[in-house]
Amino acid sequence: MSIFDELNTSLQEAVEIQKGKTKASRVTRHEVADVRAIRAKLHVSQAEFADAMGTSPTRRAIRLSTSVYPRRPYPC
Repeated sequence: MSIFDELNTSLQEAVEIQKGKTKASRVTRHEVADVRAIRAKLHVSQAEFADAMGTSPTRRAIRLSTSVYPRRPYPC
C-alpha cells in the first residue's frame, strides 16, 4: 500500500468519524500546562520563559490560540 493510499484511507476514516458513522478507535487528550504557575515557581518573566522555550510571547499566544480554536473553512 502506498503512502497516498494510507493517507486516503485515514482521511476517509476521519470523515466517517466526523459524520458520526464510525467511532474513533482511540482518543488522545493532552493536559494544558499552567504556564503562569510554572513561571512563578521559576521566578522568570513571560519574556524570559518564552526565550527559554525558543519562542516569543506573541508567537506562543498565536500558536496556542490556533491549537485551541482551529481555523474552520468558510462557506462559499
